[in-house]
Amino acid sequence: MIGLIIMGLLAGIVTPFETAANTKAGKRMGHSLWGTFLSFSVGTIVLVFLVLIVDHGIHIPFEEVPYQPWWIWTGGIFGIIYVFGNIILMPKIGSMQTIIFPLLGQVTTGLIVDHFGLFRSNITYATPERIIGVVLVFVGVVLASADIKKRNAADAPAADVSDVSPSYTIAADTAPHKQNGFITWLWRLFGIFIGCISTTQIAINGYLGDVLGSSFLSALISFAVGTIGLIIIIAIVRPRFIMKKGDKVKTPWWMWTGGFMGAYVVFSFAYLAPLIGTGVLVIVSQLGMTLASVIIDHFGIWGSAVKRINALKVIGLILMIAGAVLINLVYMR
Repeated sequence: MIGLIIMGLLAGIVTPFETAANTKAGKRMGHSLWGTFLSFSVGTIVLVFLVLIVDHGIHIPFEEVPYQPWWIWTGGIFGIIYVFGNIILMPKIGSMQTIIFPLLGQVTTGLIVDHFGLFRSNITYATPERIIGVVLVFVGVVLASADIKKRNAADAPAADVSDVSPSYTIAADTAPHKQNGFITWLWRLFGIFIGCISTTQIAINGYLGDVLGSSFLSALISFAVGTIGLIIIIAIVRPRFIMKKGDKVKTPWWMWTGGFMGAYVVFSFAYLAPLIGTGVLVIVSQLGMTLASVIIDHFGIWGSAVKRINALKVIGLILMIAGAVLINLVYMR
């Protein structure tokens, strides 16, 4: 069980780095759609090789397909919705709320999926300990994501929102454009919705892995469907492709790694969801994501603004760990 938790934790740790690489690639190529397409296409190629090596070929049990629900093939579409939902959301409500509201949707949906066994997942009832654990995790994320450092507007550098990930951009949380309260709450509800979408994708890919008998093949199909979906979107939107050149534009090596990290994350989710439950996986990965975000901020990794670890962030991480332990008590008995 400990090994599975560590694997889920690592998937969460990788996520902010993946998003940063995809965002940087999108900026370098002239549009976020191209950065996302690069990630999906590279991830698909990586997973093809892994399936050929590990599974000794791409073996789809076509005799089982007619007896399976149609939604098992939709994981990649949900992945596209989640990625672009975050891109749309951050300028509307700010990066801090872009973390909080999708998280609320993720953990709530995770509890519901496990409690009712949705998407043919194993049933794990929402006990009082699990509910308290979810609340602790949510409060912990809020505290760990908060930036209490005050700076004068004249001294603060302009935030390059296009060059950082909404998964860990806290101090650079610029105020969204002025809009009335009703519209703002509609965007917040949209944030909850894309959080629900993220957890749904995890549950779907987990069941698909069971049907196919391979988590690698499940991840490959999810990436392939996502890549095809992006090709259709790009054909409709027709974003301009500009590989920017010049001495002032640098192409860091890590901007090409998003697909590799994304392949690991999707595979891990497909593999772990049936084993530890969707809700537990969401919490554990969120703990890893927040931990990585705090480290990225503290050291200014990959060009992010430096925001030192403070007592509030430490308390937040402790609360998240306590919440994760409570949620996992059901597996420790």
